[in-house]
Amino acid sequence: MLVISPPEGDTVAARALSDVRVRRAILLGCDRQRLVGEVYPGTAEVASQCVHPAVFGYDPTVVVAPYDPREARALLAQAGFRNGFDVTINHSPAQAVMIPAIIEDLGKI
Repeated sequence: MLVISPPEGDTVAARALSDVRVRRAILLGCDRQRLVGEVYPGTAEVASQCVHPAVFGYDPTVVVAPYDPREARALLAQAGFRNGFDVTINHSPAQAVMIPAIIEDLGKI
């Protein structure tokens, strides 16, 4: 799991990430299927939720959100962030391999 966190205090990023439309835009703006296929070929699949299917609380009715950069851009604009904002992506060393692809995707929205 990655954590996108704004600097502390009342910053543009903090205001952006407090808006559900922005968080949804980040979800829709990352091509997770491409990420899984290119970075983890044959060893991973896109998850619909943070809970593993074998864990109590998993909801099989939750579907994977689609990759939709057009909708992501619209949501950012609705939230007042048409030109984007800066954030820090915190990750483990093992996740570093996927960060360039995520940055590339988010840069397109």
